[in-house]
Amino acid sequence: MLRASAPKREPASAPLARCLQHETDHLFGHTYLDRLSKRDRRDALRQMEDRREDVFAHRATKAARLGQ
Repeated sequence: MLRASAPKREPASAPLARCLQHETDHLFGHTYLDRLSKRDRRDALRQMEDRREDVFAHRATKAARLGQ
C-alpha cells in the first residue's frame, strides 16, 4: 500500500533537477514540446514529421532483426 508523505526538499545539480522536472511533467501530462515557444514547437513538429518515415523504417528493421 502506498502512503502519502510530506513534501521533501533536496538540493540537486542542474542535470538532476532537469531530469526530475521532466519526469514530474510526465506525471501531469506535459511533454517537452509544451515548454517550447510557439515558433520552436512548430519547428520541432515539422522536423518530427520530416523524419517520421525514416524512424518507422528503422523500427521495422530493428524489430525484424530481433524476431530472427
